Amino acid sequence: MRKSVLYILFAVLLSFCGCSSDKGKATVACGGWSDFRKPTQQEKELFHALTDTVPSMKYRPVRVSVQTVAGRNLRFRCKPLDDDSWFGGRKVYITIFEPLPCNGGVPQITAIETQTRSW
Repeated sequence: MRKSVLYILFAVLLSFCGCSSDKGKATVACGGWSDFRKPTQQEKELFHALTDTVPSMKYRPVRVSVQTVAGRNLRFRCKPLDDDSWFGGRKVYITIFEPLPCNGGVPQITAIETQTRSW
């Protein structure tokens, strides 16, 4: 009896992570990344609070993708301020982890990826 109740509860929880029946609306699976969008003012402030402390990190956040975990991962697609060639130059992705306030952690940069376009 207990096992069947647990299986039912598990199935109900999984149904919340599935796709929505709304046609035309993008949905994200639990733990998945959202589509890239323009960052909000609060997200830009978080980005600059962490990157401005490192003199060699001169980037402007252009787009952001968010992943909800035990907090939030924010993956910023950035434009290097020292690179004048946006379309033919480097793309830099900076990932920031923002923990839940109740966990008492501080946001931190967790990854920096650079991609160079090779035509």
